[in-house]
Amino acid sequence: MVEAHEKTAHIHVSQDFEILRAESLSKSFGGLVAVEDFNLEMLPGELVGLIGPNGAGKTTVFNLLTGFYRPTAGRIHFMGYRVDGLPPHRITEHGLARTFQNIRLFGALSVKENVKIGYHHRTTYGLADAVLRRRAFREEELEVEEKAAELLDLFGLVDLADEPAAGLPYGMQRRLEIARALSAGPRLLLLDEPVAGMNPAESRELMQLLRWLRSEFDLTMLLIEHDMKFVMDICERIVVMDGGSIIAKGTPGEIRSNQAVIEAYLGSESEHAALHPAGRAG
Repeated sequence: MVEAHEKTAHIHVSQDFEILRAESLSKSFGGLVAVEDFNLEMLPGELVGLIGPNGAGKTTVFNLLTGFYRPTAGRIHFMGYRVDGLPPHRITEHGLARTFQNIRLFGALSVKENVKIGYHHRTTYGLADAVLRRRAFREEELEVEEKAAELLDLFGLVDLADEPAAGLPYGMQRRLEIARALSAGPRLLLLDEPVAGMNPAESRELMQLLRWLRSEFDLTMLLIEHDMKFVMDICERIVVMDGGSIIAKGTPGEIRSNQAVIEAYLGSESEHAALHPAGRAG
């Protein structure tokens, strides 16, 4: 089991500072090893893809990084602090947020209320301030309202602000989930299949939006995705898993030509075409 946490010196983030370092992470469920000896370092501003066949361990890695699972072995350092074993809300407070493979919105709440929930963990007013509607409460609630409106505008959801989240089309629900994750003010955003269920036009729009958000919000991003064209077009570096372990790391060009990757995951005709579209060298 994870030992007591050690807090390293908090370091000013620069381009040379590892915003995330996962060291020898492993996770077992009884006799089943889901992740074994997983290592990953990320610098600020990177956009990295984590790919592999179903059951490769990708979502388990996300659950380890975000505190939903405790690692059986290994350590996670984020922003200069050791965070493995911390509960999810504490890791979110450090600046790591995520979306989920299966969308987890509050369906009965409005679009705007879903985004405001992400901001509320950052408010500083107390319970008495809220009950008595003191000035601190009123001022912070006004700020949350304004910031939520800004995010909804960025994601093209402002006209749907008062609609129940459950009534949105699937692609819009994906956008809303990312907007809610951003409302937590992350430095590192983990995206679990962000374009799942989207048509090609929606995928292209989301790709452009993510690129802009990375620059505008000073974000580092790690994403899981099965749409290989999306991964190859947006990611600067790719990590490939199979059977719970990393089998390759590299640039999109290096991954395209890696025989182990092709055999393990990208060997079908359609997937091979995604790796080697017309006009692009193999």
